[in-house]
Amino acid sequence: MMTQSDQQQTVHNVTGIILAAGSGVRMGDLGRRYPKACIPILGEPLLARNLRMLYEAGIRTVIIVVRHQSEMVVESVNRYAPPELAVTFVTQPAPRGIADAVTCAADLFDGPFVLVLGDTYFIPDNLSLGLDGLRSGAAAILSVRTVRDAALIQNECTVEVDRSGTLLRIQEKPQTPWNMLKPCGVYFFSPLILEAIERTPPSALRGEVEITDAIQTLLDLGHCIGCRPTIAWDNNMTAPDDILVSNLFELQRREVTQFVARTAVLHPDCVLEDSVVGIGVRISAPAHLSRAVVWEGAEIDRPGQYRDCIVTREMTVECDGRMLDTALRSREPVPHSQPW
Repeated sequence: MMTQSDQQQTVHNVTGIILAAGSGVRMGDLGRRYPKACIPILGEPLLARNLRMLYEAGIRTVIIVVRHQSEMVVESVNRYAPPELAVTFVTQPAPRGIADAVTCAADLFDGPFVLVLGDTYFIPDNLSLGLDGLRSGAAAILSVRTVRDAALIQNECTVEVDRSGTLLRIQEKPQTPWNMLKPCGVYFFSPLILEAIERTPPSALRGEVEITDAIQTLLDLGHCIGCRPTIAWDNNMTAPDDILVSNLFELQRREVTQFVARTAVLHPDCVLEDSVVGIGVRISAPAHLSRAVVWEGAEIDRPGQYRDCIVTREMTVECDGRMLDTALRSREPVPHSQPW
């Protein structure tokens, strides 16, 4: 029988891999200036949250795949990584997708690993379900959650599972999802996925090996893959609107209407409604912020309304208020109702 200390040692032998190489083309000027892994949620970069998520799951070795604005990623790790974490960086030479990024890191680990998409905001639920699945002999465990909006699945992939949560098939970007289970960007893999990636041809969609297709190859090779509700909520940072949605959702989750970092300085007549003010921000005018996110080090020195926007040191990005309303309604968490 495995003791608690044995279980902890097993977790320590699992590597975390965070993908932080994306260039954020659809983010526009924000994406050109900042890596998506450094997007702040209530003043804290995604990367810090994902490092903490892995650390709290018992993982002590992390590989971060970088390319675009890699120096900012390294700086965030230096500022926010728990000191007990051993972090290594590897560069993905070209933007060739998730499967290629895993291959770039393959020489740095030789056991099971947890793959985290670094451009996604996660609220973890129970990562131990995925780790337990690997210990039980599964070739992979996929994180899934139930959603209301089928478009969230159409933009990613759809899965079919049996009553025990065993994966039967998976398809990239389906026109019609098979159900309302949405895979999330946290994967638990054994090293068998590396062989599956090698055996999988590039897709016609993007001319690169899709991680979804590699997972299907793993199934076709006869290996067992499970699905588990390890993530309570997630939101991929595709466009500036997603940044506001994630920050507003986190405010709602904490049951507060504003977040102000301790080092921020605000004008006494400044008004905040459903807004986030980051580290080192200075608001020297009687501004009215409503559903706004002000990034670290930014300054607002003019009075007026700042609504449905993101303010950085270099720019102010306007967002679509109607889209925000729709997204917040459609992306509300749905309780997991599966028997597994």
